[in-house]
Amino acid sequence: MGARRCVVIPVIERPNGMVMTPSSTDGGYFPRVIVEGQVRYSRLVVDGTDEVWGPTLADAQERAAAQNSAWGLSSDDVLQILLGWQVARDQEDARVFCPSCHRQYDWGSGGPCRACGGDGPVSGSN
Repeated sequence: MGARRCVVIPVIERPNGMVMTPSSTDGGYFPRVIVEGQVRYSRLVVDGTDEVWGPTLADAQERAAAQNSAWGLSSDDVLQILLGWQVARDQEDARVFCPSCHRQYDWGSGGPCRACGGDGPVSGSN
């Protein structure tokens, strides 16, 4: 059995109260498919065309919940998939960002950070 997937409508809430929907367009919102344990996500494509749900954010989120339910996912399942996705993203960030200067760097190269000379993550830590 493959990894579970869910559909979300991304919404970013900033500390200043601003709400951003990076997946919006004039006709609605692009649903994103998140696969458990993977860092990347993709648009939901049906018959070669990007799906656009809406027209309101509430409508798009209701449709995402309905799609997840149709895929046999409970709200707890969706939460677990999202948490796993976030953990994978955090692990990827730990691999590519210097813990000293926070600049992007691939620790897989085995050398120190070229920007600050800092050492990579301690073995066994993420």
